[in-house]
Amino acid sequence: MSDLASPTVLKHLTQGSSQQYASAKQFFSPKMLKMASGAPAPTDDQIANDKGTVQFHLIGQSTTDPAYSSIMNQNQDNLLAIGGLIHDYMHTKFPTIDAQKLDINTWSKVLGYIPDLSIGKSNRKVFTNRIAGVSVSGTFLQLIAQAIITDGASLLTDFSKFLEQMGNVTFSAESKSQKYKAITCTYQSYLVDNGAGGYFDYGAIVLREIDFTQNFSELRSSCSSANYINISMEYNEIVNLVQTRRIRKGGADYDNFQELVNANSTEQFKKAKNFFNGGSTPQEEITPKV
Repeated sequence: MSDLASPTVLKHLTQGSSQQYASAKQFFSPKMLKMASGAPAPTDDQIANDKGTVQFHLIGQSTTDPAYSSIMNQNQDNLLAIGGLIHDYMHTKFPTIDAQKLDINTWSKVLGYIPDLSIGKSNRKVFTNRIAGVSVSGTFLQLIAQAIITDGASLLTDFSKFLEQMGNVTFSAESKSQKYKAITCTYQSYLVDNGAGGYFDYGAIVLREIDFTQNFSELRSSCSSANYINISMEYNEIVNLVQTRRIRKGGADYDNFQELVNANSTEQFKKAKNFFNGGSTPQEEITPKV
């Protein structure tokens, strides 16, 4: 499987996307991003408060097959680089957890400036569960993980600690809010059987706006209660496919992509408290899902 194209094809493809990259470089200019210039990471109250929370995930497969391992490593690195731009921009322009930052349309517009990305349509989904009030601060945000994280994905062990900490932030706040929201931005990298003895790779960025609109006031007052509470959450989901081949080495947009991304933003993203890296899951242990 070759990633290389002829010089003529590369020239044609590059000309077609040069305008997109010019706009992206202006939009994500290092001068416009705080963390690209070495600013401190977001504080806890910029990650979660009594109105909502923001989370990032990387879910992907690793393979020992030499024919695909390099491709998958590059794909994962490129997704992390995109994640760095998005994380930095959203923190710089929307530092406060408020209605605007918790609106999936805000995030979708920003993602729209990433070249080689096919923006998907919004789909509405529902997830229900029943939890005991006694563990609500820890369990509340774990429901988000149960609803959206691919079966078999192994995220970092401190994921649960983060959820508990953010749950405590949520439920210790003095608020009479009847609603709660979570925005998740999940980067996915998979290999899929092509039916001919090999695989094809693909990447995706999945946005979800999760709404807890029922029983939230009851949830907030039940932290020490043993009563069970029925939880129903609805969420909008937008799946955006990444044209991974174009931005890998040998791809039509490799050079443009390397000029767009920012190493400082990427490193800050990888160290973010609300980023969870499940990008090294063995291929056989995870089922691709978008």
